[in-house]
Amino acid sequence: MIHKLYSAYDLPADHDTCHLFEHLIIRRFLKETEKVGGNRAFTGELDGTTGESSVFFTSALFTSESNTLFEKTINDITPFEISLIQQSISHIEAEMQSNIDIADMTLLQEQLALCQKYFIDSQKTAPSNSHPKSKIPPLKISHSPKDFTDVKIDI
Repeated sequence: MIHKLYSAYDLPADHDTCHLFEHLIIRRFLKETEKVGGNRAFTGELDGTTGESSVFFTSALFTSESNTLFEKTINDITPFEISLIQQSISHIEAEMQSNIDIADMTLLQEQLALCQKYFIDSQKTAPSNSHPKSKIPPLKISHSPKDFTDVKIDI
């Protein structure tokens, strides 16, 4: 197994947008894995964590090809597809038992693009704390656990 840690501190977006960025990277990697004939069950482990506006990925991948594919994914500056954003938001809603509304899709896409740029830059150079943050949050989150049902499956 190939173990690696990737991190970027103080990205230029709020926690919620950075959390979405984390999910988008992982979801994009899983889609790319499927495109090359791989299966997420046999790739290894990939975890993401967001703390404030810092994002961390820990990977334990079985092959160097998977590791290369993940590094290609985190260095990809292609804008995230709206369908991928919607899928990731749905996943976060279930994870947080919250409803998420996109207040401004254009602003959200701009902030995600900045996160991509600064994440890539932080992998190449020493981290900088000089990233200006947007004052306007593009996501509105309302904690609403009653909207979600817990399901237990015994196997």
